[in-house]
Amino acid sequence: MGAVLIRTGYDKWLEANKPHIPESLPYLNKEAAEFLASFKNIKVIGIDSLTIDPVGSHNSHQTLKSLLIVESLVHLCEIPKEARNNFDLQTSPVRIVGATGGPIAAYAFISL
Repeated sequence: MGAVLIRTGYDKWLEANKPHIPESLPYLNKEAAEFLASFKNIKVIGIDSLTIDPVGSHNSHQTLKSLLIVESLVHLCEIPKEARNNFDLQTSPVRIVGATGGPIAAYAFISL
């Protein structure tokens, strides 16, 4: 199973606990979401932004609805450069009955 993690740099904003400007959030455009959806071995899409869609849109969520979407990832910069293409990602979502999303614990296991 494969995962794609996207670091836009917004993780530093999250880690600093700065106020969010919804119109300035990084997101996936329609073409990027469709491109990622074309890879059948990808099961997880992660991003350091609060969302994969621009304000008022759900296009990327709809395009990638068959995948686990993990948003608001932090500390992605701590994954060593030489390990960025080959590490194990563990995601432990908290299931909330009736919800379409919820908190998740994500861990990167790196072998150097």
